[in-house]
Amino acid sequence: MSKLYYLNMAMEQISAAIDELYSAEEITEEIEEQVNALVASYVANEADFQSAAVALARGAKRAEGEAKAISEEISRLQARRDARKRQAEKFRTILRAEMIARGADKIKDPLATISIRQGAPLLQFDFESLPETFVKVERKPQVAEIKKYLKEKGSCEFARFVANPDPVLSIR
Repeated sequence: MSKLYYLNMAMEQISAAIDELYSAEEITEEIEEQVNALVASYVANEADFQSAAVALARGAKRAEGEAKAISEEISRLQARRDARKRQAEKFRTILRAEMIARGADKIKDPLATISIRQGAPLLQFDFESLPETFVKVERKPQVAEIKKYLKEKGSCEFARFVANPDPVLSIR
């Protein structure tokens, strides 16, 4: 069996095991051990390590490409959903205005009953005079602004850059 065939077959097994690991509702030790054993057997031979590393990197890039395509499809579908929501709201607005103009409170049809009623009361308040018990204040650091400040000033007492203890893998 050729080395290329072995690498592709092993990569497919690892990919399937990883897919099972991350699609499972609960990650069991059995699934995790299966993935770890496949990866370990794949890179066990030192002579095959470079080929294995390249194959794993290709797998990572393929998965990243799929994730990007999925994100783009999600964005496209969200835009379609939003357009349909706007369309539905426009239809409702037209229908409501026409029913009010004609004095129609209720329309009965075999497919739907359409009616107009008084809406729930709206809450109106003066924000400046609200007691503290009715106001929620969130403190959230503005990370981008802090980084910009540190790059310009160099240091400060409330934040600093520290060395990242985890090595970073780069695939180009």
